[in-house]
Amino acid sequence: NGWALHLYPVLDAHLGGDAGALARYGERLRAHLDGFALMSGADGAPLHFGRSLTYRFAASSAVALGALTGHTPLTPGASRRLVSGSLRYFVDRGALTDEGLLSLGWYGPHEATLQEYSGPGSPYWASKAFVSLLAPADHPLWTATEEPAPVEEGDRVLALTAPGLLVQATRGDGIVRLHNHGSDHVRPHEGESAAEDDPHYGRQAYSTRTGPTARENVADNHLSVEVNGRSSVRRRIHPLGAG
Repeated sequence: NGWALHLYPVLDAHLGGDAGALARYGERLRAHLDGFALMSGADGAPLHFGRSLTYRFAASSAVALGALTGHTPLTPGASRRLVSGSLRYFVDRGALTDEGLLSLGWYGPHEATLQEYSGPGSPYWASKAFVSLLAPADHPLWTATEEPAPVEEGDRVLALTAPGLLVQATRGDGIVRLHNHGSDHVRPHEGESAAEDDPHYGRQAYSTRTGPTARENVADNHLSVEVNGRSSVRRRIHPLGAG
């Protein structure tokens, strides 16, 4: 993911002056950003899919690091648009408490966004977005004029074949949608069905305009069957080859 697996190797190589490692991991970062750049809405919202989302604008850290090191398919203006848009999205919607601290949640406190391991310090992973501040004042990331985000440039559909995801961006409403054909979150020991519903990984669709519902609430972006008061969960996905 962008705030760990594609961040640490490139950042370590950049700070340590390891040109070989930077070239190797930098190309992986570039490939990641080629698809990831489409997963932000026109309002700066990151796609609400997966765990640890209380890290909020840490989602832009890979974009910033790509701009800093040059390992990115994005122009400096587009990179800046994604980085600043993500920060504004949360700050403008109440992510900071009256004491100026980041709360556990999404906009403000929101239990459905959290995991069992989430703790008081978890929101401060958001600080990874400030890797952008390693770029000096005269860096193109700061001097270039902000350009439209990828979703603002036109309608686009992107198939991510390895994870089985289809990303759909529509310029008219600025929303990015993810059609989930690959993530069921069924553990290896659970056979064909998960023990319980996972709103962060198992829904049939996600978007930059919708967030997770609590397990006790009716699931959104999902289809299930209720039997004896219990709703069915998504079964294990078996990819089929075609073409």
